[in-house]
Amino acid sequence: MLSSGQAARAFSEHELTSILSDRAQMAAIRQEAAGPFAGTVSGEPSILQLSLNLPGLPKRTTDSLRCLELAFAEASIVLTGAGCRPVSAKAVALRSVDVMVAVFLAPAPRVKLLSARFEDAHQAGRLFDFDVYSSGVPVSRRRLGLAPRRCFLCAREARSCCASSRHAIAELRTYALGLMQCYVNDSRLLRGAGREMKSS
Repeated sequence: MLSSGQAARAFSEHELTSILSDRAQMAAIRQEAAGPFAGTVSGEPSILQLSLNLPGLPKRTTDSLRCLELAFAEASIVLTGAGCRPVSAKAVALRSVDVMVAVFLAPAPRVKLLSARFEDAHQAGRLFDFDVYSSGVPVSRRRLGLAPRRCFLCAREARSCCASSRHAIAELRTYALGLMQCYVNDSRLLRGAGREMKSS
């Protein structure tokens, strides 16, 4: 659990209102993105929503949009190589967060499998949060038999560390922001790692 100080910082009234508003808006944006492609494939189109896993607040930084664009460009190479080419993609700036939304005319479990493998293979992958939806329902890692996401700072499951407050939010955020800055500013260190991943 968060300490009272952490909770107050994480969920001020204004920030909580923005987060809840953005969640509702994102559902509408995903539905709108899928609309033009409904009925063009067997079943509903798959919607990929990419955001950044940044502990604490704010979720938007000066580098967040650029980081999303780079991560999506890399992931698209892997997905396209596996026969899952995005037919539309756009960046969306909401009140509290930046996201990328893309449409794939491919089965959602396949898109989720490939994007999860990309997260796991990339040196900056713990920053990336690829959510994949089919008919408005997210496809989970557990459903596909994939290992849960790992903590930024240790080898434990991220959800477990979060639930137990094993690490200070400030420590997690400092690490995540440093990783993002490194990814955005120095392509020699991190960028391109995901392209070496097998797409099968």
